[in-house]
Amino acid sequence: PLLDVGCGSLRGGRMLIPYLRPGRYFGIEPERWLVEEGIERELGQDILEAKRPSFRFVDDFSASSFGVAFDFVLAQSVLSHTYPDLAAKALGEVARVLASEGMLFATFIEGERTPKGSGWVKAAVPYRWERMRALVEDAGMVARRFEWPHPRQKWFVAGLPEAESRIEDISKRLRFPLRT
Repeated sequence: PLLDVGCGSLRGGRMLIPYLRPGRYFGIEPERWLVEEGIERELGQDILEAKRPSFRFVDDFSASSFGVAFDFVLAQSVLSHTYPDLAAKALGEVARVLASEGMLFATFIEGERTPKGSGWVKAAVPYRWERMRALVEDAGMVARRFEWPHPRQKWFVAGLPEAESRIEDISKRLRFPLRT
């Protein structure tokens, strides 16, 4: 199963849901209206009925209520809008629901100084890689960066310690891996 953190208007979901088996896509999003718009304008009722995606409308990143251990978690353009306290919460929640060999693929904005603050922010919150990696490690996971085309954000893959060799391998197989 795949968890789409901050699934929003299904920018990623509309591409993923058709290729997953029924009942294997799960999305969490604080704004119900965004998902409803995505279903109406991007996905459609027919595929919704055939693929049976599940959604939870939460603002605390909790996904354990799905009762699923996720093989894949996607958090694209989520951590880039969280101060460290909320980023730590998000990463901790992901670690709780990740399968032992599961992988988190996430983006962040790279910058020299993380501004002070708490919670969500509409503007981008920059992190040095060392700080983001520390947040991942504090959540009980290991992470590796990799280069993947994105106009503003950097990618990393993370997982539980037992998946470290898999994380290392996948980061090398993806385009232009960066050394950690």
